[in-house]
Amino acid sequence: MRNRALGSMKRTKIALAVVAFALVAIWMKVPQTATNMIADALRSTPSESQSAVPTSRSGQTSPAEKSASKASGGNAAPLTPAQRFATATNYKKLYDELAALPDESGEARYFMGKALVACNLFTGYTLEDHQRVIPRTQSNKLEAFREMSQLCDGFYGFKGPGPMELWKQAAAKGYPGAMAATLSQLPRSEAETAAARLLEGGDPEALERLLLYLKTRTRSSMLEVDGERATPDVAANAWRLYACSRGADCGSFLFEQCWAANECGAPNFQVYLREYKPQTYSLVRRFEVEIARAVEARDWRALGVVTNEAR
Repeated sequence: MRNRALGSMKRTKIALAVVAFALVAIWMKVPQTATNMIADALRSTPSESQSAVPTSRSGQTSPAEKSASKASGGNAAPLTPAQRFATATNYKKLYDELAALPDESGEARYFMGKALVACNLFTGYTLEDHQRVIPRTQSNKLEAFREMSQLCDGFYGFKGPGPMELWKQAAAKGYPGAMAATLSQLPRSEAETAAARLLEGGDPEALERLLLYLKTRTRSSMLEVDGERATPDVAANAWRLYACSRGADCGSFLFEQCWAANECGAPNFQVYLREYKPQTYSLVRRFEVEIARAVEARDWRALGVVTNEAR
């Protein structure tokens, strides 16, 4: 079940793990250099001799990948930006291709930003810079960064617009994922209303991007199971289970857990919870059911998404 061979890992899958890490930095505006962030992360990582790295997004296939696979044969229509991102082998080339496309919906700029986030550790630093802070004993990490450097080849020295600027442009055009990614840029009341509408819409890319925002709303939630409210960890996992079960790509999270915590081999997030969080697995599932009920009932106050009188 647990595969120790990193060599066959698809570069796109590795990049998605870095996307999740980088998005947290952007959201929280962490004032550290990329090298310091990597060094801090590596110091808290278990020994490579005990870790096992998955060779894909833990068996998950995103909707974009499925569509891209279907579109690859016959007289298919041109790939969408989402499909291009899912099948990209070089994000700089993808970025340039998307930049040249007409973009009425904002989808191209959203995935340009996502590609840039995936490669943010390589816009100002080279592979050699990163190798200096990764112990040689951590062979899996070294190989992961080598793969990432190939995927991000061409981004070093990039001087174009940042991810948030691209996402703001995409959000202005109404692209759901970008709207979710830029909630932190809005006044609180506007962010709450927008978050509720995005949850109501159920777009998988938006659900994935909403997880960081929803994590900040835990204390405002009024949901209960057996008369008790969820702890922050249980609430975060319940929201992630909700999103993953509705099409959000949770492979990057699973890869991160394998990389950082040696929790490897789960084909999806629910199996991950059952295998590695057995003490809270049942409770997380019950809270996920309550989340689903509240979303269906549009009870945003119970979810802690809306706390004012705006909606």
